Amino acid sequence: MERRRSILVLQTATGQWRSVIDSTSQTGAAARRTLGREKVNDDQHTGRPRSLCCEENKLKIKELIKSNRRISIKELYSKTGLNVGLCHQIVTKDLDMIRTSSKFVPRILTEEQKEVRMDVCKNMVEMTRTDPEWMQKIITGNETWVYQYDPETKRQSSQWIERGEPKPKKARFTKSKVKTLLVTFFDINGLFHHEFFPFGRTINQEVYLGIMRRLREAVRLKSPERWQNNDWILHVDNARPHTAHVVLQFLAKHSTIQIPHPPYSPDIAPNDFFLYPKLKMKLKGRKYDNVDMIQAESKATLRNLSKSDFISCFDN
Repeated sequence: MERRRSILVLQTATGQWRSVIDSTSQTGAAARRTLGREKVNDDQHTGRPRSLCCEENKLKIKELIKSNRRISIKELYSKTGLNVGLCHQIVTKDLDMIRTSSKFVPRILTEEQKEVRMDVCKNMVEMTRTDPEWMQKIITGNETWVYQYDPETKRQSSQWIERGEPKPKKARFTKSKVKTLLVTFFDINGLFHHEFFPFGRTINQEVYLGIMRRLREAVRLKSPERWQNNDWILHVDNARPHTAHVVLQFLAKHSTIQIPHPPYSPDIAPNDFFLYPKLKMKLKGRKYDNVDMIQAESKATLRNLSKSDFISCFDN
């Protein structure tokens, strides 16, 4: 009984609304005929107005972002009076912008340092045009610490697991205090000269001057033709021992050509971007009992590098 009563109420209400709609449509049609129009269909609507998303608001938001690159959507909302959704739409779709985090770099170069870097790179390009084989004459060197234990990278510790299995865990480790200093020099054919220094030994100008003497002796023994014609170019970075007056005076005395290196530019130092990453990636995650084992494993890793590896370093 109650169900029938509900149905009757709904039917009555539906009929009333239909009559209202019909009368409204008829009234609109009559008005159109009065105005002399032949079609009785409704005109096409323009839709929701887009006045809030106008060029003026886009320009205003763009200027706010330019003045403060870290401004948030909520701050844009409070300063423009537009709603949050519209601010987000203008920034991401109309202005085609994304929010990203800053990239960590070792150091921010000054304008003067950038100019020096540009000049050095231009000189290298010009040398390549003059002598396409000049890189075959380079002997490049640097120094780095080799640790008793160097934690493996996150990628090295990755492993296959089945779906649904818990992720493996590992404790956080730091580099060991036991370490040894490795000095290396190499050319396009392979490792040319290397030395190890014990922990606590500082590379100052006197120590580095001795390294230069031993490097010249290695050139004399391993490449007599270069030694006789003085046909080799030294490349080191601009660390203080490398640019000390006594060192530069020694190199000038023996007419050793040296390529200038821009400040804070490990990306164009072959030892930093090629040799040492290959060496340390092999040693990471392993623990050695003493310094002698560290040095032995380092030597073995360096010897395993092929000539094609060194050639690719200079070609690329």
